[in-house]
Amino acid sequence: MNELIAKLPTRIGDQLVGALVVGCAILSGWLVLRAVGQPAMAAAFGGVVIAVGGLALLARHLFPEKSAVERMADWALVRQAADNATTALAVTDRNGRLVCTNPLYDEWFGTLAPTDVQSEGGDLVATGKAAWRDGRVAANLRAAKRNVAVEVLRGGQGEDCLIWRFREGVGGNPAFALPALISGEWGERLGSAGIMAVLIGAEGRIRAANRVFVARATGRAEAPIAGRDFVTLLVQASDGTVRLAQEGLSGLPVRLLQIPLDAEREDSERVIVLLDEDGNGATATDVPLQMLLSMLPLGLALADRDGRFLFLNEAFIRAAGIGPDTTPVYPGDLVIREDKAAVAEAVRRFASGQGTSGDIAVL
Repeated sequence: MNELIAKLPTRIGDQLVGALVVGCAILSGWLVLRAVGQPAMAAAFGGVVIAVGGLALLARHLFPEKSAVERMADWALVRQAADNATTALAVTDRNGRLVCTNPLYDEWFGTLAPTDVQSEGGDLVATGKAAWRDGRVAANLRAAKRNVAVEVLRGGQGEDCLIWRFREGVGGNPAFALPALISGEWGERLGSAGIMAVLIGAEGRIRAANRVFVARATGRAEAPIAGRDFVTLLVQASDGTVRLAQEGLSGLPVRLLQIPLDAEREDSERVIVLLDEDGNGATATDVPLQMLLSMLPLGLALADRDGRFLFLNEAFIRAAGIGPDTTPVYPGDLVIREDKAAVAEAVRRFASGQGTSGDIAVL
């Protein structure tokens, strides 16, 4: 009955409710009069019924309840307003259920709630919990076969909703781009050349690895590898050589090359490249080191003890803005005049075994 009345126009609904209240008051007064035989008590009881009905009508005007149709129309308006070609947006309630999404979110994730989306390099469930706790949180990860930056805000009336914004891209941070590269096409290219590649986090756990490493380290190319402790997958022989634990001491020894993503931090995430050795200290793969470095998405260069360039990979050439007709001989050729002496001193320190690092401006 309440739902039926709520769907009627306000004036007609009020008239119907008023008629029902008066009818109930007369009926209840008559019943009281028949029961106790006191007109005053019957009149008082009928008056109470009329008063309660009047308060109900007043509350209907002061606190109107939106119908389900109106609420749906509101969310449709939000969805239309949030339509954006570059941002996938979703709103979830306290139970994690989708309340509203925009078309781009539907295209990327379908009908899945953000916390049900499979992700790499980050945990969307933990991200949501942090947003409930802190009010706002941002993260970078890989989801729906794309690298995304996600921002989650607590909002709504009573702050009882989470607003999720997904944007493609990772702001140029290789720590977020590398998991997809290593486990994807670039990792396959390395694997076809017999090169194993692993990205490990600061705590020493694997964030991503190419299929060749996964197959040899676990015995199955499709085995889950993220989160495994990297060192537990290796074993060291009495002669100091390192092998994959899955292959045992009868397997080929491997040489490990470590590339930290942040040279300023000892606990930086790092790419570890593993090359098979032939047992005499030489790499068993026919891929030279220069070819390996040329395949890395990080800018790298090799120089001899005198500071002369031996090799520059493509990423380094692009980052330094080196033209096709330019052949720098020394690192100092790439910096402004005021920094040439500092670069020469850095090379001298490295050549003598004293490491140093810093920022310099490139010409």
